[in-house]
Amino acid sequence: MGIKFLSEEEIIDDLLHNVISDYEQAMISITDYDSLIRYHMTLGMFIRNKYNLWDSNNPLIINKHPDDVSFEIIQSLWKRLQEPRT
Repeated sequence: MGIKFLSEEEIIDDLLHNVISDYEQAMISITDYDSLIRYHMTLGMFIRNKYNLWDSNNPLIINKHPDDVSFEIIQSLWKRLQEPRT
C-alpha cells in the first residue's frame, strides 16, 4: 500500500484540528502576511516532512519545489485563520 498524499486543504485541516495548538494558531494569525517567511525553517520544515513534500510522487509538488509548496500552505493557513470562527 502506497503513501496517501493529502491535498492542500486536507493538510490545512489536519494542522488546525490535530497539530497546531490554539496558542500557535493565534501567533500565526497575528503575524503580518509579509512576515510569514519566518515560519519557513520551523512550521515549513514540519509540513515538508510530515506531509511527504519531498516525495517526488506527491502531486502537490508537480512543477514546484517543496519549499515553495510548504510556504503556500503557510500562506493559506494564515488566510484561513483570518476568517471569522463559527
